[in-house]
Amino acid sequence: MGRSLWGRSDDGLPPRYRHSDGVAQAAHADHVVVLDPTGARYYGFDQVGARIWNLLEHHVTADDIVDRIVSEYDAPRDEIKADVDAFIGQLAHARLITAERRA
Repeated sequence: MGRSLWGRSDDGLPPRYRHSDGVAQAAHADHVVVLDPTGARYYGFDQVGARIWNLLEHHVTADDIVDRIVSEYDAPRDEIKADVDAFIGQLAHARLITAERRA
């Protein structure tokens, strides 16, 4: 059974995301610095990026993240969804997160 990174799996459920194994992180105030599993690159996330990163500790769907960010920030849902989808795509491309089948 296949699934795309952002799409639904064959069972029709969206994937849940989690931090990839071996990713190191450090928090400072409301920012987070993340080191990729190979140790070759690091990434700094601002307040919203850090919030999304922290939500990913809980094996969430993109929609779960969007719902939480919408409840915490004063911005239109469609803009937040586009930003969350783009950020998840960047994290996945950098291999900082992994998509999992829902149980």
